[in-house]
Amino acid sequence: MVVIGAGLMYLLVQIRRGHRDKQLFRRRSRAVITGLVSEQLAPLIHGFPGSPADARFLGKPVDYIVFDGLSEGYIRNIVFVEVKSRLRGTFTDNERLVRDAVNHSRIRWEVFTLDQSQRKTD
Repeated sequence: MVVIGAGLMYLLVQIRRGHRDKQLFRRRSRAVITGLVSEQLAPLIHGFPGSPADARFLGKPVDYIVFDGLSEGYIRNIVFVEVKSRLRGTFTDNERLVRDAVNHSRIRWEVFTLDQSQRKTD
């Protein structure tokens, strides 16, 4: 009888734990979806560093590149923007790498023509 009672108690604990796990999964899933939607809407929120017309969404490794002034026919600045939902949001390793490259002016312009990619080497 004690074995049956212990087994039943164990089963009830597992069911309750599974229910909590599902709730936790749902909360985390909602948070991820909310974050993704917020990233897409960020240029429309007051305080975004640039005009929505000048912002181009990348997503990874940085959320936006803003070509400040492009919609007016000239570019004042090019701004890399990472959207965070919290003031103390943490950066991924790749986000830090991009930030550091920008802050140390390790940026260049290149043109890649399709002709170059189709040349055969002899």
